[in-house]
Amino acid sequence: MKHLVTITLLLLFAAAGCGTNGLTGLYKVKGKITLQGQPIDDVVVTFKPIEVDPAKRPAGGRSTADGTFVISTLKPNDGAYPGKYKVLVGKFVANKAQTLSSDTVPMKYRNAETTPIEYEVKAGKNALLTIDIDEPLLEPVFPRKREREK
Repeated sequence: MKHLVTITLLLLFAAAGCGTNGLTGLYKVKGKITLQGQPIDDVVVTFKPIEVDPAKRPAGGRSTADGTFVISTLKPNDGAYPGKYKVLVGKFVANKAQTLSSDTVPMKYRNAETTPIEYEVKAGKNALLTIDIDEPLLEPVFPRKREREK
């Protein structure tokens, strides 16, 4: 019986230290993204922490046909750590051969220095994050194949 209690305690301590790598405290974040007021799908939304903290990781999600997205950090739909984030947005379009892709969202939304979007994740329930890209998407840019020399 004494050994059973010792083994049980060791397993509990091991389980507490494993699995999450000590990373807990994520809170659900949902949002909707639109392009000039219309829902837009297949957009990558990335949360980049403003404060440098090795315990916090970037988080992100991808929008569906109705423009909704859910943020994930360690596993699908688990949320983000509390704190302030710069929100980056990207929509990648592949070429016909599916070998190259181009981001069609205007650069100001793709760069942490220029994005006008910030969001604070709070411990507990978070407000719906609504993003509206107010500029048209860019045309995809793919490198041209080199013409063979004759």
